[in-house]
Amino acid sequence: MDDDRSKPALDANERTMLTGFLDYQRATVLRKVEGLSDEDLRRPMVPSGVTPLGMVKHLAGVERWWFRMCFAGEDVAPLWTEEDEDADWKAAPEETTEEILGLYRAECDLSRAITDAAPTLEERARRARFEGYA
Repeated sequence: MDDDRSKPALDANERTMLTGFLDYQRATVLRKVEGLSDEDLRRPMVPSGVTPLGMVKHLAGVERWWFRMCFAGEDVAPLWTEEDEDADWKAAPEETTEEILGLYRAECDLSRAITDAAPTLEERARRARFEGYA
């Protein structure tokens, strides 16, 4: 397996290093699931029942929560519900692998756009961590 991840700069300004490390970690997530069968992606690997695909879905929710909902203040739904607070950890049978990986990639792209638009790293989040959410 080729490693096509861009190594983050170690001697750059704070913003470049931060976004570089975020992108490196995002690429690492995709690299870890690359080549796994759909069966392996949906197989629980730990006693909690978390699957590799469920973890990717959760990380899509993390990107959405921190960048879009908290930092940018967007009014978008989280990937969990009041009825199932762990829904973001679960790959539902009707959700395809491509849909979940696409969701993760899309949320990462939106996160990048949000951070790129921020004039400085001194910007404050528009919503407090749990403001409006139980």
